[in-house]
Amino acid sequence: MPPKEILMIAPHPFLSNRGSPLNTFNKMKTLSMLGHNVTLLTYPEGTDIQGFRIIRVPLIPFFKNIPIGPSIHKILYDFLLLIEGLSIIRKKRFDVIHSHEIDGAIVGAILKKVCNRAIGYKPMLYYDMHSLLSEQMRNKNYKINFLLDNILNYIEFFAYRNSDRLLMISPSFVNRLMEFNQNEKALFLPDIPALKEELVDPETYEYLKNKIKHKIVFLYMGNIENYQGVYLLLEAFKIVERSGYDTGLVIVGGTKEEIKNLEKAVNKYGLARVYLFSQQPLEKMPAFLKLSDIAVSPRLRGTNIPYKIYPYMRMGKPIIATDIPAHNLILENNKNALLCELDPVNMGNKMLLLLQDDSIRKSIGNGARDLFEKNFSSEIYRDKLENLYR
Repeated sequence: MPPKEILMIAPHPFLSNRGSPLNTFNKMKTLSMLGHNVTLLTYPEGTDIQGFRIIRVPLIPFFKNIPIGPSIHKILYDFLLLIEGLSIIRKKRFDVIHSHEIDGAIVGAILKKVCNRAIGYKPMLYYDMHSLLSEQMRNKNYKINFLLDNILNYIEFFAYRNSDRLLMISPSFVNRLMEFNQNEKALFLPDIPALKEELVDPETYEYLKNKIKHKIVFLYMGNIENYQGVYLLLEAFKIVERSGYDTGLVIVGGTKEEIKNLEKAVNKYGLARVYLFSQQPLEKMPAFLKLSDIAVSPRLRGTNIPYKIYPYMRMGKPIIATDIPAHNLILENNKNALLCELDPVNMGNKMLLLLQDDSIRKSIGNGARDLFEKNFSSEIYRDKLENLYR
């Protein structure tokens, strides 16, 4: 397979310990291992990775700390991605423009058209779908009226129509693509963990062991956006803590300001065994996973499968997750996860069940690891990417 020149567009802070940047990292790493040449065009914020060619747009004063989801920050930086991209495609020919997220796909579609009509070569466009635009807007609590709905539909259709392949992190996205008659371009390509599970930072692990001394430790890792359901998890843990079991809850992720708000909720609920950590470097996360006994994903809505599910499964953690499409599309209740209602009492009871029954913990954890190895291993991921880029 001859190596391809790939322009990868990542409209997010790269690298940072969030789902979309980690998805981009996995694609870059795997494609580079397959012998392809990847040039990444991305935002100014993030950590450089040695051995990768990364081009960053300049930082705009007063527009730092780029948030998750739609924002004025992203609109401004996406415009800079387009300007920089126009310069890049004139200097070098690319076989594929690989665009992440909807705004990356819009930039990629425009660059593809310029290549076709003005420069004289025809790159392929792969749109890496991390989520659906309408869900992003709802997660940010935007009210979608008739006019906005039509605008969103047009944006989506423009991205789908101009893409040659549509890479989905969730199989449910195909339902949306069918509405636009674009489903024949779809390929289900789920996330994989960015790091190997055995790369546990010993210093971090020792610190956590000395700080968090409980028989059973629950873990949530991820951002603290409202749709993630972290406050639901706190309410559920209130039931667990009052049961008298020797257990703790570790929450890792979010900004320092979000952690302060969580601390207020912890105090309000009178919780004494909740341990809060702001967003950590990627290399420290395996230590948190190793420390934990049970993993939780309390997301309230959505269809895109949370990145956190994959490292949970690979490490064989028994998982408690809300019974929504983002989880039940791949997880099966009582086989590789305990699925619960969007209710603190029901979630708390599931947590108590795993506390009380070691055999169920082992069975659910083994089921999760088995599911990962059969369907989501790095080898399966690599083979899918290799076939895509033949």
